[in-house]
This record gives sequence, C-alpha cells and structure tokens, in this order.
Amino acid sequence: MFTLDGGWRSWMEQLTGLLSDLDEGEQVRLGEPAEPARPSGLLRQRRTNPPPVRYVQFIGGPDVVTVECVGSASFGGQWTMSRETEKALERAGWSWPVPGSAPCFRRHGRHGEAMWLAESALSALALLGADPATLQLSEASSRTVVGHQ
Repeated sequence: MFTLDGGWRSWMEQLTGLLSDLDEGEQVRLGEPAEPARPSGLLRQRRTNPPPVRYVQFIGGPDVVTVECVGSASFGGQWTMSRETEKALERAGWSWPVPGSAPCFRRHGRHGEAMWLAESALSALALLGADPATLQLSEASSRTVVGHQ
C-alpha cells in the first residue's frame, strides 16, 4: 500500500493543484530527468541511447484526463520490470497498451478527480522504485513548454 510521506506528499500537493486546472491539450509530466545521449565509439561520432527513466504524464482531453506510466520493456516500453511489478500495476487499475498505441500503461479519470489521478500516478512511481527527491515536473501546452524543479 502506498503511503504519502516525505517527498511524495509534496508532489501530491503540486500535482493536485496542476491537475485541477488541466485543460484540453495541456500535459504535465513527472519523472526522472532524462540524460542526453552520450558520444561513443572510436571517434565519438555515434551516440548511445540515453538510459530509460521512470515517469508518469497527464494529458488533458475534452472529457477525461489520460494518465500514462512508463511501459515495461516486455512489451516495448522503456523500463525493465518484473512480471510481478507489471501485475501490481494492473491490479492497481493501470491498463496494458492496446495494439498500435504507445507502449505504456494507461488509465483515465475525469477532470474533477485531480487528487485520485495524482495519487494513482505517484503510487505507480513508488511501486517502480522512483525516488521522489530526483523527480522533475514539466508542463506543456500546444504552444509552450515550461520546466519546473
């Protein structure tokens, strides 16, 4: 069971506030910072892929908010998860990707369910072993992207 303590409580407050005002076309992402691809090889001309990161993101739609959680490498996602972790996400209400969609776990909620959406996302990050102290928040709309720390 997920317990809101320490850094998780702070994220809960921030996310609940942001999600309460999330409009159609806006996105909020909470996750580990992505490292840039690094040069490799003899002449450092090739770039290695950046390491995978744990994240959740919220996408405002006309009627619902879609929440995405990093997908398991077992179905093409970025994060290597055990079968037990995949099942735990499923038991917590996260849906597996449908064919043709991005390889991530998803769930949906109404615009008025900001607290429930935030708690669902934070519990998923905690289950995946994310450290709340290392997470970063970013917001995007169809026009601008703003980073927060």
